[in-house]
Amino acid sequence: MAVELNLGPVRSRRRSPGFSLVEVLVAILLMALAMLAIAPLFVNGMKSNAVGWDYSVLNELAKEKLEELLQMNFFDPRLVVPGGSTVTIDGTSVKGKEFIDTNSNTLTVSGKTVTFPYELVYVVQDYLLTDIPTSGAPLPANAKDDGDPGWSGATPVRFITVYAASSRRGLQGSAYTRSNVLASSSTGKQIRMSALKAP
Repeated sequence: MAVELNLGPVRSRRRSPGFSLVEVLVAILLMALAMLAIAPLFVNGMKSNAVGWDYSVLNELAKEKLEELLQMNFFDPRLVVPGGSTVTIDGTSVKGKEFIDTNSNTLTVSGKTVTFPYELVYVVQDYLLTDIPTSGAPLPANAKDDGDPGWSGATPVRFITVYAASSRRGLQGSAYTRSNVLASSSTGKQIRMSALKAP
């Protein structure tokens, strides 16, 4: 008589589905290297956003100030260039008057004071209308002051330039400087806007 043994189904020694510890560690290492490679893109993106924000704020502040100055009376004390007044523009001393914006750059909310990192100054120069070119800015060497003979009676105009600067040092600097006008801390983005004002 023959005896049959039933040993059940034969099972192979194949691995169960999934990843080994070594495969997981290699995948984590590759992902970490990829993250390190793209991290500077995030940093540069944040810096670009901050520079864009600064530029937008400075444009708005300068435009607002220029519009305010253009609404003033032609002989308002905040626009007068007394005789003998000089200002340094791009390293050259010329006739003109520098005014520092008097608006507060701090805000207090619930007992905490916040300082805005922006500065505004403006320069007023007197010219005759005939000294104004059809395109571009007038030559600083042709600037006058309120005391110059013939200025007030021969089509006088005021050339107003507003300078706005950011003191956020880590951001993009400006291509020009305003020595003796903007604070030494205003090393961030700088812009200027100009307009003519007639009587």
